[in-house]
Amino acid sequence: MPSFLRRDVASIKPWTETCGQIRPLIEEKDDAAAEVHHLEITDAKLHYHERTDEIYYVLAGSGRMRLDDEEIELRPDVTVYVPRGVKHKAWGNLTVLVVSSLAVYCTMCTSWSRRRGALVVAKIHLHHPLVTLQ
Repeated sequence: MPSFLRRDVASIKPWTETCGQIRPLIEEKDDAAAEVHHLEITDAKLHYHERTDEIYYVLAGSGRMRLDDEEIELRPDVTVYVPRGVKHKAWGNLTVLVVSSLAVYCTMCTSWSRRRGALVVAKIHLHHPLVTLQ
């Protein structure tokens, strides 16, 4: 793996995902500690992630986000931490960066960890493990 990664949003073709138009900037296959996605959201589907946490950073636009039974406003420079298991969706006219943790399974201690470490000897593929509720 190179000592760094550089990706340009404009060079990545988007596709439609549960949350909207997604451009993967850094992915699990890059062997990074997290995934980073550029996302354009208008009306995401309600969903949750079983094994990943997400951090949303609003780059542009405005909208709202539902987190379990609460609703919050989104605007530029707002950051939202969404722990695994929290049902969420966003809507409006939003451009966001989403950073997703990569959960790994440690066969030495038989537990899930949010970090990579010396004891992790097997990695389970968890690219966007989510459950859609709509």
